[in-house]
Amino acid sequence: MNELLDLFLDLLTAPRMLVSLVAGVVAAVLLAAHVPWFSGSMGLAMVIVSPVAGMVWGARAEQVAQRRAARGQRASRVFLALALCAAGLAWMFMGRPLVESLEGRFAVLACAPFAVGGLYSLVLWRPVPIRPLLFATASL
Repeated sequence: MNELLDLFLDLLTAPRMLVSLVAGVVAAVLLAAHVPWFSGSMGLAMVIVSPVAGMVWGARAEQVAQRRAARGQRASRVFLALALCAAGLAWMFMGRPLVESLEGRFAVLACAPFAVGGLYSLVLWRPVPIRPLLFATASL
């Protein structure tokens, strides 16, 4: 019995499983509230079946990760640039309480990659190439 409980708890702590479970609950509640023919038992079935979608999603993600690890593929530059752009936009909107002026927030964004690169070289005693720092600054 404990093994079954441990398995269930491990499945619930998987992020993809939790996302699909929450999405199933939200969809079932919304459908039950707004669609007249959608019954409570249909909603219960949807909530019970929704973790299966999370398991499938997790299995496919593991397969993709294994294929990438086998090929030694790194993240694409386009994805990294978009992620850094999103981080820069988030800083510009949420950094206002810390730095009032727009120019100050731009200066923090421009200096951040070089500060992180400097800390990296101090901690690991390795020089940091300038190209990734310039790429990060341009993307931010």
